[in-house]
Amino acid sequence: MNLQKHKRAALAVAVACLFGVLALVAPWGAGASPSPIPIGQLYTAGSPILNELGPLGALRAGVRAINAAGGINGHPLVVDSCNDQGDPNLSATCARKMVSDHVVATFGDISAGNADAMATILNAAKIPQINISAASNTQFTCSTCFPIGTGSIGYPAGVMNAIKARGGKSVYIVGVSLTGLTQITSTYAVKAAQAAGLKVAATQLEPPGLPDWSPVAAQIAASGAPYVWTFLLGPDGISLIKSLQAIGYKGKITVISSYSAFELQELGAVSNGQVLSWSPNPPLSAAHQLPGVGKFVEQLAKEQAAGDSDAAQSDIDLISGPNWAAVWAFASLAKKLKSVTASTVLAALKAQKKPLNMQDFVSGGWTPGVASGAPFPLAKAGPLTGYPLVLKNDAWALSGPAQNIKSVLTAMLGS
Repeated sequence: MNLQKHKRAALAVAVACLFGVLALVAPWGAGASPSPIPIGQLYTAGSPILNELGPLGALRAGVRAINAAGGINGHPLVVDSCNDQGDPNLSATCARKMVSDHVVATFGDISAGNADAMATILNAAKIPQINISAASNTQFTCSTCFPIGTGSIGYPAGVMNAIKARGGKSVYIVGVSLTGLTQITSTYAVKAAQAAGLKVAATQLEPPGLPDWSPVAAQIAASGAPYVWTFLLGPDGISLIKSLQAIGYKGKITVISSYSAFELQELGAVSNGQVLSWSPNPPLSAAHQLPGVGKFVEQLAKEQAAGDSDAAQSDIDLISGPNWAAVWAFASLAKKLKSVTASTVLAALKAQKKPLNMQDFVSGGWTPGVASGAPFPLAKAGPLTGYPLVLKNDAWALSGPAQNIKSVLTAMLGS
């Protein structure tokens, strides 16, 4: 009897050892869960001048759909994000977090803090940056930066091109007097107007958070300029537009297209037809015209239903859609790689000589390995095209076909 017990005990130990060995080898076997592939996004939210949540929600929506379809050859994508809150010190901290977390690429990085520091740190770590809102020479020229479009430099060129196409003769330029991006934007806006053959009635920079924009509105109206372009954001932009309407300004008001759906609603139906913009990307209202935009709207709805409030359409602006499209383009590239690392992705992006499908968000697709042909600092930018927009029923609507702004940019930036 005791012998039988010993035999059973010995058998139990042998079985336990066997399962122990199997447990050790299981992660490398067929039944193991494939390792995730981390991708990142650096952004600013909660800052007085920038609250970008939509691009992150859009990125997650694309990742959810890609993972549901099998991920990257069975490996799921995971999104690693960091909010610098507009603090230059946190910008660097966020970039270093991406490095320590070993992300294989970042998407749509945008910062009101120090975007150059982000790009410099990621570049030193050889992490590809697929940018949809490039704003500086560093983001256009670093060896790991891949701008999809013309970013903040292209906005004024597109706006001035659209004004000229409408028969405009002069424009009044107004913005905020902040160092860095806004001053650069003001300089480029003047150059873009001149390149498009427009007279600059005046250029005016005011401090952010101005309590009363009506004196500025009065100066604009008194100038007689039939067009005003403001690169004010959020409450400042809304306040200026409402001030112009309150004094009966009859000209066209062109604005940065990155107003959120909620902010556009604040402008009200009275703005219909008067408020214009230009964007490298189509708006959500084009879902019935462009299948890719319709697909984006559907995937946003699924992401929001899963509990992601950043995917709500009220947070989706016109730089959100390309972020979603970029991760789909990345997925098509990554599926061809034997292993997906920052180095293999970087090499694949540089070698890509045919357009990647950007789901209607970039006309003609995007070819990261081919220069745009535009002069410095846009030599690496994606297609130099975009859409003229008009505010209708509290949302942006297409007001014409995609425009090529290469000639304006060439004249604006010089050779």
